[in-house]
Amino acid sequence: MTVFSRIKKIIAPKKNTYLKINYLLGRYRNPVWIIGSGRSGTTWLLELMGSQQPYRILFEPFHSGYVPEADFLQQHFYLRPGENHSEMEHLSKIIFTGNSYNKRVDMYNQSKFYSGLLVKDIYANLFAKWIYDKYPELKIIYLIRHPFEVAISKKNTRGFKWLEDPSLLLQQKDLYEDYLKPYVPLIQKISMNNDYVLNQVLLWSIINFVPLNQFSRDNMHIVFYENLLSNTEKCLNDIFSFIYNGNKSGPISINDQLVSKPSSTAFNKKKEYTIPQINRWKNILSRNQIIKCNEILEEFGLSSLYGDDSMPIVDLPTMLDQPRG
Repeated sequence: MTVFSRIKKIIAPKKNTYLKINYLLGRYRNPVWIIGSGRSGTTWLLELMGSQQPYRILFEPFHSGYVPEADFLQQHFYLRPGENHSEMEHLSKIIFTGNSYNKRVDMYNQSKFYSGLLVKDIYANLFAKWIYDKYPELKIIYLIRHPFEVAISKKNTRGFKWLEDPSLLLQQKDLYEDYLKPYVPLIQKISMNNDYVLNQVLLWSIINFVPLNQFSRDNMHIVFYENLLSNTEKCLNDIFSFIYNGNKSGPISINDQLVSKPSSTAFNKKKEYTIPQINRWKNILSRNQIIKCNEILEEFGLSSLYGDDSMPIVDLPTMLDQPRG
């Protein structure tokens, strides 16, 4: 490296300087928020959407393990809508206005100028409605993947330190009172069996049951991972139509290489990568596990989401049509 190159590197603006400039220029208006459970394809969707627009991307800014301002959060933290919470007030404000910088959260951002803010989280389902009530202009994209596939993927990535004991959620008083009290016997029974897959299906049921009972169909846009995989272009068109209220101009540009590329969080992506079959669980789970998993889904009213072919059989869960008090 020449002396001139060294000087240029020293005086060159840092990434956070450009991010701050974009904030001051008002380029982070109309934020979009992708939420869903871990291993449901949220990172892949983030990358697909980021290929269509020069978003500033915030990768899991509510992750307490990497974001100091989020250290008050625990996995699957529940916050009752309307409740006062000063720490969440501060954290959500700096996130959804783009007035923050964190090396890990901003790892996707290498440009100088941006248009829009795209946020992605996997532990936010249980406080998403609290956030939405504070920021009703927020466009929420809610990704759902077959619970059996999520459970298998989490089992394959246990090093990511997923929550494994559903009974721990009973320790959250408000969550217990608002949603879990009728399910205590089921939660205790499943947790005591110590079956990793059953535990994950139960956790999946809880963290999807709550937002599906809190939101209405107009508050968010639901995307099923399986539909995104089988008809990527249509799903992305529908997403951007929701974001821009039907006024998005310009076609979606998707190629096969982009669709088949593993996300940055794909398991074993250094090996030859193939997209997992959507019904691989049939060859992995035991008959008894499948029966018990289906019983869990039935208890939470979620058994009607998917058919035997592992494809979603509804466009929107019927819970979203229930009147909200």
